[in-house]
Amino acid sequence: MEIKPEKKQFSKQLTHFHLRLQLELGKKVGIQELAEMIGVSAPQISRWMKTNQNILPGGPSAIMLINFFVDYFGEEALVLYDALGWERPKVSKRGRTT
Repeated sequence: MEIKPEKKQFSKQLTHFHLRLQLELGKKVGIQELAEMIGVSAPQISRWMKTNQNILPGGPSAIMLINFFVDYFGEEALVLYDALGWERPKVSKRGRTT
């Protein structure tokens, strides 16, 4: 099975933000803890980060994930929308996508 370019890009970006979050918080954040912080399951996060599966988040899960990283890194995290091939939403004053 050939992995789609958008999946490779999304996994790369998600891993990047996961590592940056750990630097920001000054501690290791495992997949289980990250999943709890975002409000999704650990297996979901794991599948999204893997580069050997064509599984991408969709709908509410993707929005929750991206909003989580927008809270930490601002509009820079909107590259996750780009990786999904979605149009970037506007960011509200509170930093959430709308």
